[in-house]
Amino acid sequence: MATAGHSGVVKTGTSSSPSTVAVGIKTATLDQSADLFDATALSDGQFRKRIQGLKDCQIDVSGDFAGDTANGWADIINSVHDDTDLFVQVLPDGTNGYEWQVCASEYTIDFDASDVISASASLLANDSGGPADVGSP
Repeated sequence: MATAGHSGVVKTGTSSSPSTVAVGIKTATLDQSADLFDATALSDGQFRKRIQGLKDCQIDVSGDFAGDTANGWADIINSVHDDTDLFVQVLPDGTNGYEWQVCASEYTIDFDASDVISASASLLANDSGGPADVGSP
């Protein structure tokens, strides 16, 4: 069943089970992928046979920037500046989803004197164990 997107939550922290809600995030895109390898033998017929190899995940977040240090943006920025551990939970319905240890590869802050300050960040999976379930995704 589809769930309204407005209840989604992204949490960040420097250890597993992060609890800091990343304030102001309006969009989060979670992109999981796997390398595919051709495992076709000549005896397999006319269609290729593929197997999965290494998996990857990229999480892109964007929204209104909250400048105080008690929010998730501070964790993301510190991860880029100081190469600190960063854990992220993506909870599409606000309660259930997945958690990854990630590297923040970049963040951007944009502003115009007449508008809100916006921010975005790209987070790449950095944990060979894969995502941990949160709730009942």
